[in-house]
Amino acid sequence: NAAQRRSLTEELTAEAGTLPELSKSQYAHFVVLKLIQYCCGDKCSADPECVTMILKNFSGHVPKLAVHAVGSRVVEALFTTVQSARKLAPLKLELYGPHMTLFATSLISNDNNSNNKKPYQPLTLSHCLQQAPEHKESTLDFVRNLLYKGMEKTLYALETFQQLLAEYCDVAVDDKNGALIRQLLAAQQSSTTTAGNPCEHAIHLLSTRAGVRAVCLFVAFGTAKDRKTILKSLKGYTQSGLTHPQAYLVFLQLARFTDDTVLLQKQMLQDILVQKPNDTDKKSDDQEATEEEESPLLELALSEKANKLLSFVLLMHESKDITQNKSKSNVALSKLLDPYEQSVLLLSYDDQVDGYPTIVADKEGNRTPTSKKNVQLKQKELLKSLQQPLLDLCQKHTEQLLTSRCGSALVRHVYKFILAHTTTATTIQSLVDSILQVCQNDNNALLGDSVGHWAIKNLILADEGLDKENVTFSKAFLETYRSNLTGIALSHGNRSAFVVAALVQVLSKKAVAKHLKTPQLKSELSKTSSSS
Repeated sequence: NAAQRRSLTEELTAEAGTLPELSKSQYAHFVVLKLIQYCCGDKCSADPECVTMILKNFSGHVPKLAVHAVGSRVVEALFTTVQSARKLAPLKLELYGPHMTLFATSLISNDNNSNNKKPYQPLTLSHCLQQAPEHKESTLDFVRNLLYKGMEKTLYALETFQQLLAEYCDVAVDDKNGALIRQLLAAQQSSTTTAGNPCEHAIHLLSTRAGVRAVCLFVAFGTAKDRKTILKSLKGYTQSGLTHPQAYLVFLQLARFTDDTVLLQKQMLQDILVQKPNDTDKKSDDQEATEEEESPLLELALSEKANKLLSFVLLMHESKDITQNKSKSNVALSKLLDPYEQSVLLLSYDDQVDGYPTIVADKEGNRTPTSKKNVQLKQKELLKSLQQPLLDLCQKHTEQLLTSRCGSALVRHVYKFILAHTTTATTIQSLVDSILQVCQNDNNALLGDSVGHWAIKNLILADEGLDKENVTFSKAFLETYRSNLTGIALSHGNRSAFVVAALVQVLSKKAVAKHLKTPQLKSELSKTSSSS
């Protein structure tokens, strides 16, 4: 019960430094883990006095324990179990070095004395350095040495270590000083430390949001050799990584920054382009002969996260100047990636040349892009292996894609890309025919589908602004339904009417109205066209 837990806590914390000493023992540290679990865990059952006693006993010992082979597990449990970030703040300051512990405690006291009811913002290294810039150099040296020790003990899987690593990298980004990250990655080349390159352990860093952010910055500011190391670490995990809630961002970053596209295809793209056998799904010979082979990209295309890699490659040429002049050329990429994703991928980074962030290249302070290959050329080389599989995907599984929000967006991106970059009319026409075939199935059921009608409408709007000879899908749709356009406009509630309204917006009002037989419908569409 609560009284027994308090009595045990008082006994273990009676002398200063008892818990840190137990935390270093291979077997005694389990007692400390259980103490943290039962006294600090649940919000309802946690005893505030026990929490205070435990945290006070750890005070002054966190940096050493955080990089201890056994003690790091206790620090991990402490930082992930205690619910109050405010109470953990003094211990977290210790990870930033003695200067911050001594001079930045005002950050905590000011928050405690504030009368506002705003939620407490956990301390970060960047925030502390802004408040105490005079201690920046010594603080970064302390954190870097602490990270080196953690690398020697291979603590990459611990959330606390990943958070500290990400905060250190964030400071480099805020200061436009990518050399700080390269200095960290070059640790294995230094004679003063035996720390391994964190790029070799990239797979372990992908378990948390902070770890993913750190790896994305390694890719952005690291060398070509660092990117190669990360690719080797992730080989075989592309399929599972792309469907992970956070890890998919690393694969987008690798596609953007890796100049060696041949290596990228072998280490990453090959994993998703090969259909893996499924032992649980055994089919008879007759079924295998009659059923069409499923595209290896289908699962990824229908996944909200994995879909972004395929769409990102198609829109990669728009990654330049995404924050400047929000024209139609980069709106698609802005819609594909939310603000957090754009910040992690450094798409909104200020200091860029040719779509890549820069880094100091010599002692004179000259800056050079971290990646050198032209974005359009890189996209062209990647699509040599991706374009045909994407076309096959859109033609084999058209209905599944058009009834999925993620899949329909991918179909639209594929259509727009081949419209702009393919000179073969048969390639475009085969995709358009596949879409129109699905539209006509089951009495035009797709036009009444909650997602399907939206997909067809956006495919029509993709032709907006193009020359008349390049408008393909809109003309083909009108030609297919010209004899029944009135019925289409009046069926399926108001969903199919949006499709017809999109035709009016893209094609001339006169071209659409002459196929409508209801005067009232003609006038309504005219109003829609004029208002839009």
